[in-house]
Amino acid sequence: MNGQKINGKEKLWKIEIGRENDVYTFYIVSVQKPMIIFESPLGKLRRIFEIFPQKSQPQQPPIFFVSSKENATVELAEKMHGYKLQKITPDSIVLSVDNPQNKDLYEISLFKRKQRSFIRKKYILAAHKKEIIKISQDFKKDYIVTVKKAKKMDCYPILSLTENEIVLKRVK
Repeated sequence: MNGQKINGKEKLWKIEIGRENDVYTFYIVSVQKPMIIFESPLGKLRRIFEIFPQKSQPQQPPIFFVSSKENATVELAEKMHGYKLQKITPDSIVLSVDNPQNKDLYEISLFKRKQRSFIRKKYILAAHKKEIIKISQDFKKDYIVTVKKAKKMDCYPILSLTENEIVLKRVK
């Protein structure tokens, strides 16, 4: 199934890259299943200093180069950060949400204490920042935590947040 078209329709793909419990998760919209290429440090160096870099063709699936020491998975997703996918349009991604109190969407970023490397983000609805800070206290013993009002989910800017849906702008 790698690199094959799936009904010519754009799909939401969940990509996880990391080691053991340190896994970074993100989402991408593509007609084709993204490809993961495992490479050695020498392979990465070769690719960086390549004299004639290969140009990507429009029909080529998204490609992610990953260290051979890491694990990576790609799977078709029906949810994005816990919110159900409603539809994908050429301009937006629409997620279903149950938000009758018109709460704001906050982003909790978690960093490992010893490594200071980025681990993951969580997107949670909350009425005000005090509420989300209280929720983030659960992570403080294991992670360095930063909390802010979400302007994006992954690389997709948030266009609107209503009581029924989150609309994300597709960036190409």
